[in-house]
Amino acid sequence: MGDCAWQATSTTGGKTSDKRALESVADLVRRVELAEGLVRAAEARASVTCELCGTAGVLHRTPAPWCKTLCPACAERAGYAPATEAHGAA
Repeated sequence: MGDCAWQATSTTGGKTSDKRALESVADLVRRVELAEGLVRAAEARASVTCELCGTAGVLHRTPAPWCKTLCPACAERAGYAPATEAHGAA
């Protein structure tokens, strides 16, 4: 009873509608996969881009501990240290 084709048949009542429903599901799956790929790419890029000026950066933190991806110049101005050096972080 959990089959997509059966569900489409029971609600639309025809094979043409079944095919369209299954194509719609496949299209939706492709769109979700594309969106997930775009999110992963954006996260990867953000993890190496300074939040303040947009140049290359790495993860920094304060004693609070607040974390930001910053370039060395912005980190120094804002009082952040590389995460590997800040208060024994690994």
